[in-house]
Amino acid sequence: MGMARRIHALEKTFSGVAAEARIVAELVRCGLKVAKPYWTNDEMDLLILYHEGDSVLTIPVQVKSVQFLESKSRKCTNPRFLQALKKRYIEKNPALCLAIYRPDEDRIWFIDGAENIKTVYDENAIASGRPRYCDLREESEVAIRLTLEKCPLDAKWLVPPRDAKWLSDRISRVSKSLLKRQRHTAQIKRLLGQYLEENEDE
Repeated sequence: MGMARRIHALEKTFSGVAAEARIVAELVRCGLKVAKPYWTNDEMDLLILYHEGDSVLTIPVQVKSVQFLESKSRKCTNPRFLQALKKRYIEKNPALCLAIYRPDEDRIWFIDGAENIKTVYDENAIASGRPRYCDLREESEVAIRLTLEKCPLDAKWLVPPRDAKWLSDRISRVSKSLLKRQRHTAQIKRLLGQYLEENEDE
């Protein structure tokens, strides 16, 4: 009989701490600058400071940890669903990224941007018969599904361990989208300002 293998299993608080530390290490390893916000803003566990042209953008990252541990009934809970990822966090921040860490296999999934998070949720929801994203209430949790083996996130969102460009490319993709959105907002403000000035005397 072979020796039992001890897996990396952590208590809930330690699991979150380990996830944050591991995500920071991976981002820094890929040449990205990372800050820890010390204020009570639940959707921002980390901030990536990213230079895009002459601009420095702050890209928020919410970090989650997922573990497939045996319960008291000795059955592994599979699938698992992310907890405490609120729809309102996603709705108010288009640049929000989601980083998920699995300690027992040292795996990271990274979903860049609110639109991609919504798409991932909907793909899972269709497969498992749950409400679509558009039908969730603002305070509802966006419970993304992960499985013990052949996780549905693997194909598009699993961070490759030996390719720093993969992660930095996704941060660049978010930053370009954010800059485009900011330019559109500035343009609308200018047009609105001109309209108000022209109609001041009427």
